[in-house]
Amino acid sequence: NSPAPTNTLYHRVTAYRRFSNLLDVDYQVNNRLGFNVGWRYTDRNVELGGFQQNLNTSVVSGTIDDEHKNHTHTFLAGGKGKPLKNWVIFADVEIGDSDNVFTRLANNEFINFRVRSRASFNRFAFNVSGIWKDNDSPGRAGAGNVVAFESTVETKNRIFSASVDWTPRDEFSLSGGYTYQHLTSKVDVLVPIAGTPGNYRRGLSEYFVRDSHFFFDVTARPIRRVSIFASYRINDDNGQGDRVAARPEDIISSYPIRFQSPEVRVAIRLTKNIDWNLGYQYYDYKERQTQSGFIGFDQNYNAHLPYTSLRIYFGRSAADR
Repeated sequence: NSPAPTNTLYHRVTAYRRFSNLLDVDYQVNNRLGFNVGWRYTDRNVELGGFQQNLNTSVVSGTIDDEHKNHTHTFLAGGKGKPLKNWVIFADVEIGDSDNVFTRLANNEFINFRVRSRASFNRFAFNVSGIWKDNDSPGRAGAGNVVAFESTVETKNRIFSASVDWTPRDEFSLSGGYTYQHLTSKVDVLVPIAGTPGNYRRGLSEYFVRDSHFFFDVTARPIRRVSIFASYRINDDNGQGDRVAARPEDIISSYPIRFQSPEVRVAIRLTKNIDWNLGYQYYDYKERQTQSGFIGFDQNYNAHLPYTSLRIYFGRSAADR
């Protein structure tokens, strides 16, 4: 038998409106202290409409008429202080809900806090900063034999950074720094039971980042027409370390890597309009995977990258560069 032909009309309409308002007050107490406080509000309304009609029978089915509303409130504050003439501190914080329009109607509850300090003494400059981010993304999960439950993705991210710059002479400068990122995320998940279709167990999925980054830069001009730049970068992410899942339905994951890259570059001024650059950079990348308590480098590569180039400037003199 030949299949009966069908002729169906689908009609969908999405109406979207979002209103956002920010109120912020800034106050400068004196030349050493200033602060601001604020409040941000968003209102979102999404309307869905449509229907499905069989044009052969003129029967209308699958009518859609739905509306979703969402509101968020966020508190903001910040400040700038100068304990000394050559020392300044910045800080700001945001606490509230995030209106994530593209992925969900539920709000993300978050806390963001940042602080940064910069001090300069003689020819030294010191920078220290910290970032704290907590984010809770709520949702619902459920399938098979598991009753639907609230599942919240909890993410905690901490970043600490420090650097120092030293410029004893105009022809020589040195800088170095260190950054550490400590990130942990947790979420309840459903894990299927092998050999039993439709049966699941509630498990816990965790992801870890424990990344250390170090850099070192040197810039020098030994003679008038020659400039030298040397740097070294290294990233070492230990990931989950020696953590293992306590239950079969739990998942612990990370992406432990080690990456380092030294570089040397020389710029030679041939004329007032032409520079000749010579350089060399080395890449060394390794991935570390944990299996049965044994850590090995499963994927690794290295590369040697020598390079040269000419840079041409257009102008009447070298000062026009």
